[in-house]
Amino acid sequence: MSKRFGIIGAGNGGHAFAAYLGKKGQSVYMYDIDESVIEKINDQGGIQADGEIEGFFPIEKATGNLEELVQCSDIIMVVTPSNAHRIIASNIAPYLREDQIVILNPGSTGGALEFHKIFQDQNCTAQVTIVETQSLLFACRLNRPGYVSIYGIKKELPFSAIPSNQSESAYELLRPIFPEWTVGKNVLEISLGNINAVLHPAPSLFSLTHIATTKPFLHYKEGITSSVEAVLEKLDRERVEIGSAYGLTIPTTKESLKKFYDVKGETLSEMVQSNKAYDTITGASSLTNRYFLEDVPMGLIPMRELGKIAGVQTPMMDAIIHLVESLVGSEAFVHARTLRKLGLDGMDVDSVNFFMETGMNYQLSK
Repeated sequence: MSKRFGIIGAGNGGHAFAAYLGKKGQSVYMYDIDESVIEKINDQGGIQADGEIEGFFPIEKATGNLEELVQCSDIIMVVTPSNAHRIIASNIAPYLREDQIVILNPGSTGGALEFHKIFQDQNCTAQVTIVETQSLLFACRLNRPGYVSIYGIKKELPFSAIPSNQSESAYELLRPIFPEWTVGKNVLEISLGNINAVLHPAPSLFSLTHIATTKPFLHYKEGITSSVEAVLEKLDRERVEIGSAYGLTIPTTKESLKKFYDVKGETLSEMVQSNKAYDTITGASSLTNRYFLEDVPMGLIPMRELGKIAGVQTPMMDAIIHLVESLVGSEAFVHARTLRKLGLDGMDVDSVNFFMETGMNYQLSK
């Protein structure tokens, strides 16, 4: 049965989802804040895609009116940088209705928790399901408004709902449309599976000469070398150790790359080099890039916060966070995902796990 999908964000991922859903016969609406992008898509009548998905895929409408998009949609796909999530959550809360699904593609670290907290703070009474995926389904690039290249589609991608006892019902609805998606244990497992926090900020730090001189470079193929790999492996071990403290088995970055792309190689750098989906992805061209301004405050910082609850030391995360903050300024992290912003302040490990399962504060539920 066709569903009405509302895509918030007409960037790389939003265009790719529009093509993917259009190919599957779903009704697609798109929202963006850029009027020129909206005009181009409406004039064209849809999205042109090449690569893993080829063809032209009509959409119902592109709009700059968020209320209109929410009211037209059964399933709301949030496909924006995660540092825009808090604004989007606040803006859509008044218009949500019963039984809608809000899917963060991806949630980075704690995206669904941030949405859940904001909906509660705004007294949103609609019973909606909030879902986040571990990563974006696609490796893709926007050529220009209305035209997207899709270099790769992940073979398997975990997701979960908050509370996790809603995940199975969401899966049954979404499985015919997204056969790549699998059910994770809870959103904490999905959030700690955020390998972008491992693969993005640290290689960018080691590529500062390229960034400072605006010399183009390939983020993965040139930025992740065997020497940089040693830092990434230490960072990855901290991420996995945090998950273990909550009783979770978090895949290593190498395991995730194997699962996502079926890549070959013994080491992380070998896997990156063999991944065709990474062949043309360029690195940052300025310090105000999403690898610093998104993957640190919405990725590494909430991971470190979760580590503090569990008593896990994170020296490599601390070092990368400190270095990036020194480069971009502390004001860039004003809206970082702290425990308070995720609704987890004052909780211990058991309380966090109870909250993931039920969406309820353990103390208040007694």
